[in-house]
Amino acid sequence: MEPNVNNAIEKFPIGLTAEQYTQLLNLLNGKTSSISSGNLAGESTHSSRIVDSGATDHMTPFLSVLNEIFSTPLHQPVKLPNGASLPVSHVGKAIVSHDIILKDVLCVPNFSCNLLSISKLTKDLNCVELFFPDFCGFQDLHSRKPIGAGHPSLDRLAKISSLSPFIFVKDRHTQFNSKVCHIRSDNGKEFDSDIMRSSFHSHGISHQTSCVATPQQNGVVERKHRHLLELARALHFQAHLPLKFWGECILTATYLINLIPTPVLDGRTPYEILYGKVPSYTHLRVFGCLCYAHNHSQSRHKFDTRAFRCVFLGYPYGQKGYKVYDLESKKIFVSRDVVFHEHIYPFLQPTSEPNPISSPHTPLHSTIIDDPEVLATNSNIDHITETLNNTQPFTSQEIEPPEPEVAPQPNTNSNSLSPSIRPRRSIRDEKWREAMANEIAALEQNETWTLENFPVGKKEIDSKWVYQIKYKPDGTVERYKARLVAKGYTQVEGLDYHEIFPPVAKLVTVRSLLAIASIKNWTLQKLDVNNAFLHGDLHEEVYMKIPQGFARKGETKDLDSLKYFLGIEVARSPSGIVLNQRKYALDILNETGMLGCRPCLFPMEQNHHLEKASGPILADPSLYRRLVGRLLYLTVTRPDLCYSIQVLSQFLHSPRQEHLYAVMRVLRYIKCSPGQGIILPSNGSLEFKAYCDSDWAGCSVTRRSTTGYFILLGSSPISWKSKKQTTVSRSSADVEYHAMSTTTSELFWLRSLLHDLQVSQSSPMLLHCDNQAAIQIAANPIFHERTKHIEVDCHFVREQIQSKELATTYIPSAAQLADIFTKALGCERFTHLLSKSGIINLHAPT
Repeated sequence: MEPNVNNAIEKFPIGLTAEQYTQLLNLLNGKTSSISSGNLAGESTHSSRIVDSGATDHMTPFLSVLNEIFSTPLHQPVKLPNGASLPVSHVGKAIVSHDIILKDVLCVPNFSCNLLSISKLTKDLNCVELFFPDFCGFQDLHSRKPIGAGHPSLDRLAKISSLSPFIFVKDRHTQFNSKVCHIRSDNGKEFDSDIMRSSFHSHGISHQTSCVATPQQNGVVERKHRHLLELARALHFQAHLPLKFWGECILTATYLINLIPTPVLDGRTPYEILYGKVPSYTHLRVFGCLCYAHNHSQSRHKFDTRAFRCVFLGYPYGQKGYKVYDLESKKIFVSRDVVFHEHIYPFLQPTSEPNPISSPHTPLHSTIIDDPEVLATNSNIDHITETLNNTQPFTSQEIEPPEPEVAPQPNTNSNSLSPSIRPRRSIRDEKWREAMANEIAALEQNETWTLENFPVGKKEIDSKWVYQIKYKPDGTVERYKARLVAKGYTQVEGLDYHEIFPPVAKLVTVRSLLAIASIKNWTLQKLDVNNAFLHGDLHEEVYMKIPQGFARKGETKDLDSLKYFLGIEVARSPSGIVLNQRKYALDILNETGMLGCRPCLFPMEQNHHLEKASGPILADPSLYRRLVGRLLYLTVTRPDLCYSIQVLSQFLHSPRQEHLYAVMRVLRYIKCSPGQGIILPSNGSLEFKAYCDSDWAGCSVTRRSTTGYFILLGSSPISWKSKKQTTVSRSSADVEYHAMSTTTSELFWLRSLLHDLQVSQSSPMLLHCDNQAAIQIAANPIFHERTKHIEVDCHFVREQIQSKELATTYIPSAAQLADIFTKALGCERFTHLLSKSGIINLHAPT
């Protein structure tokens, strides 16, 4: 096939007049023409080229512009549009620019110009050719960047009239009836041009300049520049926006600064000073968050999307709307109808997979891998379920590959007090590497393992890394923790282990100790034991892929006075100690997207019928289970939540929609008082007072009763419980007596605890009950048929009464503090009992 310079077969190609066609032929034949061509790479005529859509190859008459030249005496001649043919002498490579290299360029000596073949160029460079009325250009298909772009010659540049530099001066005079008298700037040429000097003179403005290299003489604007950039950087880093949106960050920072009160203006905002009214903050949204802008297109199809997925980029000037960036069309526009998801940042992307880390102290090689946890979505659950799907797991992050054949292992670590991070996203950080190296070094120092050859017939157990960030009371990072643990859920009972026992203290013990410390004015110190979990001896023979066992105790670190312990904030004053979990509660609200919810004054509706719920079962019950488990730890310092969580825990096996709504109500109650906790007064006694109560046949399905008790050491609440009884009782007296027996058992355990703490008690422990029949049964030594079925409880309670260890007393139901643990109460009754139970909100406004 002969090379062509034009494939058109008509007399005159489409789009060309007869005159233009003649001029083109004259140009190709070397004759003079009035047609001008673009100069892309310099002033030499060798670089003048014509972009030809009909040419099959690149052609040039200049042999000097070619590299890697070889002669082609047998090459087919080039056929011109008029039917004539021209011979090809050589073939070579031509370099047009640093990113455009033309291959197989034909040298046609009888040509007088260079031809660029569009078809060949677009194939070689993987680009497209764009034609415009006055020019054409090449664009890369993938990056969409122009190829071979250069600057036009000076005679083609046009002068564009700029806007007046004094628009601000005119605007201030018109809008606020104020004149600008002085303008102070540095010595930049943009402020010292002829136009600026003339404008200053015409407006009667004095232009003051600072000395060279003396920015302190113009400190106001220099400080404001820093203020703007600091806030703009914060917005940029928070939203993880591309750098191209730096202008929107600056504009939004300016807008927000004008709405922020400042001490310079006596606590008022610049907006208030300028307009004479307090600004509204209801329209403010999180910068860079995900949002959906309504599609107002009149040509929208019924099945088209009703909203565009966008990123919020600020507040437009002079319009009541929001500036958003369409993630699909890559355009910025203003919309009034926008729905925001302020906890989601579309430009937040996870980092790449981390490199394996191994300890330099061990001959074994351990690899750290991770696959993100996949949570099933449930389209039938509203915003709270969607939020739970989008958040990280609530407990300590576990890095391991998924194992479909094994059920997910439970995790009961209550020390994870904030949203879990994924270390794979930041494991390149030296802090995580140091934490893992310290863990391996501690295990080796304690001689945790021995290296053995794996025997035939034994079971091999895998291990994994558990990561967690430990926080200080103010929320700042204390240290990064990494633990190498066994996958104990793969062990077989009787083969790999015979018993399970975690050597941890009960929270009742902790509260009792703190109550005694408050009364006796003891000094409280917090100690952290390194590798505290390595306490017991492993008697079984266990083989692991990455060895890990149990060894001796580690070192102890003194962390100064007790202020934060297992997620519990400890606030001490001369009047006593207050325990609360405010940070933990706010973390739950934040993770579930309920920080902006409407609060309510009590956690559960009266006369609820959750047992009879008949709605659809949740498609993914793990969401409900994880949230209830998270709330369960909140009852450590929140007795007011005890009954609600006890009820919700009964439906973990098959939660329904109504149960999820009940959890949402509890979250709304927590929003009302996230800092609520218990107070341990310093002026109380060291005598026990207990309240027990029952709700007879309260369950509408099983007619089982609910037991509740509330125990105080002096005036300090230390133990409470709400539990459904395991059997059905035929009378309210039986139910109340079961509650008395349960409470008595707890009282005697607490008395033995105080004895171990060298705190003695001389007077009997006082047990309050609002059922006269139960009190009479405890006092009457005669048994009969009606009490035979509770004879064991009777003997136990009566022995304690006869030995003067326990004393029972009647209390009216209106004063029964344990009533809050047996049933859902109304707002007035609920609030009254809270005020009598030593439950306060330290962070409530006064």
